[in-house]
Amino acid sequence: MANTIPPAEWEIWCGLGGVNPDIYGSLASVVASSTAMNTLANSAPAVNYMIATSIIGLAVIGSATAVTALDASSPVTIPSMTSNTAPSGVASASATFSSAYEPYKAMDAVTTDDGWAGASTPIGWIQYRFPSAIWVYKFQIKRWDGTAIDDLVIKCSNNGIDFIDASSVFVLGAVADLTLETLKPTIGITSRYLYWRLYHGSYTSLERLRMLQIYGK
Repeated sequence: MANTIPPAEWEIWCGLGGVNPDIYGSLASVVASSTAMNTLANSAPAVNYMIATSIIGLAVIGSATAVTALDASSPVTIPSMTSNTAPSGVASASATFSSAYEPYKAMDAVTTDDGWAGASTPIGWIQYRFPSAIWVYKFQIKRWDGTAIDDLVIKCSNNGIDFIDASSVFVLGAVADLTLETLKPTIGITSRYLYWRLYHGSYTSLERLRMLQIYGK
């Protein structure tokens, strides 16, 4: 009896989403195809398998075509916050300069004000607790004055206490005020999490943020 080669993980993923893997031949070709990704991003079984399989999740995150498909698939995002707890979820931070700079100010879809401001502490963070756990594929930020950031990490947790890294350290150079920047997880996260945090670990780092948005499934 001839040996049967079991399907690769990416082939299983395609099958769950109704995509014929024989058309593409490799994971790289699938995530580079808008046709395949538009189908897979809208299939709950395929999305769940993608999240549970780190090599697929990271390939998707690393592909501009795949991320565009996720963006078009009604991802979960932070709503336009009107307070730290409304309309849903919870915005919080390690410190706040004053009541005029509460964490939700970075999540209110308004970029003409100063947003959130911390308290110039060497280690700190800003985070959002989603109503339900999600898998995140990108953060988008706009810095208050574009000051360089040399120690920034994406972290996640399900209890708000024990956090794990979802990225390596980002070192961002100075940019113009209100420049839209995208940060993506670089470590394979194979579960959904409630808390998603942007953490900084030095004085020459994140102290003011005009805008924070998080995208996930």
